[in-house]
Formats: sequence, structure tokens, C-alpha cells
Amino acid sequence: MKRLTIILLAMLCSFSLFGEVPVRSEELLYSIAAFSGKDYALTFAKEDATTIYLYANADNFLSMKKNFIYYWPITGLWMIDDSVLDVTFDGVMQVVDSKGNVQQFEEVEYTFFNMRGTYDNNWHVKTGQEAIDEWNSYVQSYLDYQEATAAYNREYSAYQEQTTALFYEILAVREQGGDTEALLQQLSTLIPPVEPAMPSVYTVPPARIQYGYRINLGAGEYRLRFIDKDGRVMQDSEKTIVSVESRRSDSIGYEIFPADRWTMPSESFAPSSVLYVDGTSDMYVRPFYQDEFLDLQYNKMIDNQSSGNPNLYRWVRIQQVPNSSVEITTSKGVQVVNEQPFMVEQSKSTTLGYSIVPYDAQGVHAGKSPSIVALHIPLSTDDKEISLSLAGVEDSIKGSSKRIIRVITGIKGELITVLLIVIPLIVTFIVRTVRKRRLASVLVEVS
Repeated sequence: MKRLTIILLAMLCSFSLFGEVPVRSEELLYSIAAFSGKDYALTFAKEDATTIYLYANADNFLSMKKNFIYYWPITGLWMIDDSVLDVTFDGVMQVVDSKGNVQQFEEVEYTFFNMRGTYDNNWHVKTGQEAIDEWNSYVQSYLDYQEATAAYNREYSAYQEQTTALFYEILAVREQGGDTEALLQQLSTLIPPVEPAMPSVYTVPPARIQYGYRINLGAGEYRLRFIDKDGRVMQDSEKTIVSVESRRSDSIGYEIFPADRWTMPSESFAPSSVLYVDGTSDMYVRPFYQDEFLDLQYNKMIDNQSSGNPNLYRWVRIQQVPNSSVEITTSKGVQVVNEQPFMVEQSKSTTLGYSIVPYDAQGVHAGKSPSIVALHIPLSTDDKEISLSLAGVEDSIKGSSKRIIRVITGIKGELITVLLIVIPLIVTFIVRTVRKRRLASVLVEVS
């Protein structure tokens, strides 16, 4: 009996060590590449999902698939396992609007990619032969780079062999007391090969060629269904599509970099909000366009399994405002500050350990990329309130770009922290003292 108990305990321990194996189930699902206003998000809609959320007036791609899915408790999400079962169905997608009008979509080859630029949003979509050509061009650029790298490695090895051989030859001639001038001259003429640069056309390279249905709808609610090759509506394929558009667009937010907390930027979304600073260090800002969406709709557009508040609106950063300028209003008047590149340099002469200086592409920073492209807002304790807003833009955008900077002096953060700690202690001491005195007076009266 004791032996059987030990065996059972050992089996229970082994189960706890290896954990529970996820249970897979076969499901029909929609694979979705959804544009989010700033990039593409890959998600999927399960059989029991009733609604698919897509960005209005933009290219989104859907496909009808059959895969194994399983629940992963660590993330609390359903995951796809396409290693064993990965079936893509051929057919036609139909979208029906509120008036009963039917749009029919055929399957296309597609890819999407982001071109490198100064600012964020350079997404492109290509379909059909254009998509194939773009993908082949991307692959060829990397094949060319690999070939150039292999040639560089061979040339560099030959260069090292030549320099090493000349070096030992020079040493040997010197030991014999000979003239090494000609050899040194020959050594100085050897030029190392230039390492090839990696392809830098793309910020996000083209996605591998896929097959899907290009869905581009105006804002509103639609019915979606998949028609198979036999002309029948595929079971469990009917969903609702909510084509999402922003409530407000092209509003202005700011990414804020305090000079003394360079690695800890913050963001200001709300128009006409107030920024509080102590005026001891300057500020660098990057204005960006932002759109306002319902929280639930935007979250589900990115990940169909996510949740959100159906009644709460949120600002979503879209892209940096290109070539921006701001008007700064102080007690001394109005000043226009233009966007410019800066470099963060290590510095032993400052208490911060670094300094932020204008980028010098032709001088000390040649061959380097700037640390940031932003607007420099000088601050001091002389101006208690500073107003800033975008310059050279429409009034509607200018209004949303206004921010107030208030310089608070005389109270330091350390003092506030000390007061927050000390005041409760003082109050506690006073309360306990009063209670002791009351108790003492009561005891005197009783006695």
C-alpha cells in the first residue's frame, strides 16, 4: 500500500512539472491584415466572433482559412497553429451594405511595405503583378547585398594578407639594416575595400506574397459572407463588418523630451492642455497628427480578441508633422522655432552626463544619423507662462495644437516629497497627543 501511494505521488508531481497540454480545435476563421491608420496589424476572427472591425477608406485584406486554434492561458488569447492544418479556401467574398447593395471581391496577390523616410507614415500596398515585382525587387536587393558582402570579405582577406606580408617584410629589412622607404610607400598605397551598405529602401520590408481579398469600404456597417466555388454561402462565414472612421482627425499632439530626462519622453494628447515644468532645463517637442477613435473599435481593429470601452474615445498617434514650425509666445513677444536635427553627445562637463547639440552633418557628425528631429523650446524661470502652437497651418489644426507651458518655481520636487511624508506624521503625533491628554483628564476626574 505504501509503495502504491509513493507511485501515485510521483505521477502527480510529474503532471504538475510538465503542465497541461493546450487542446487544439479545428475552426473556420477569417485571417485579417487590417490597416490601423499608421501600420498594418495581423489578426484573425474566430468562428464565434460576430464582428470584424476594419479601417474605413483604406485597403484591408481578408482570407478564409481553416486552422487549428488553441487557448494559451499565459496570454489569455486564442492562438493559431498552422503547422499541421493550413487550408485557404477559394471563392468570392461578398459585402452587403445597409441598402442591400452587394459588392463582390475576387482574390488577389498582395504585399504591403513601408518606405524609409524622414517621418513615420509611408505605407504602400501593391497587388497582382506589381506586388510580385516589388517582392522580387526586395529579394534581389538582398541577394545583391549578400553577393557584395561575400566579394567584400574576399577583398578584405586579400588586403589583410598583403598588409601582413608587407609588415613582416619591412621588419625583416629593418633587422638587416636595409632601406624600408619603398616598402612603406607601397604599404601606404594599399586601400582597404569599402564594406557594402545594407539595403535601406524600406523601414518595413514587403510582406511575403499572400493571397487575399482587398476590402476598402466607406464608414458604416456591412454584412460579410464567403461564397465557395460551388456558389454556396460557406457555413459560419457570415459576419458583420464595422468600417471604422475617426470622430476627429488631424488634431495635433506632442511628444515631449525634457532635456534633463532625455530617455523619458511623455505625450500630450488633449488640446489646450497645460504642461508644468520647473524651468531649469529646456524642452524638445515633436508634433504629430492624431485621430480620435472609439476605444473598443480601435482595439478590436488591431486585435479582434481584445476588449475596450464602447463609450470612451481615445486619441491615436498617426504620424509626425513633417517640416513643422511652432509659434512661441512669451512676455517678450512671439518667436517662430523651426524643426531641426539634434545629436545627443556624451559629456563629462555636465551633471547629466550628456548634452544635446545641433546636428552638424558636414562636421563632427558626418556619417552619423541625428538622434532626433524636433523643435527646441528654450525655458527659463523668467517666463512664468509660455504658449506654443503650430505655425503655418489651418486655423482648425492650429487650435488643436495650442499648449500652455507653466513654469513653477520656488517649490522643488524633493521638498514636496518631504512634505508628503512629514505632514501625515505630524498629524498623527498631534492626534495621539490630544488623545493622551483627554485620557489623562478623564482618569483625574474619575479618581
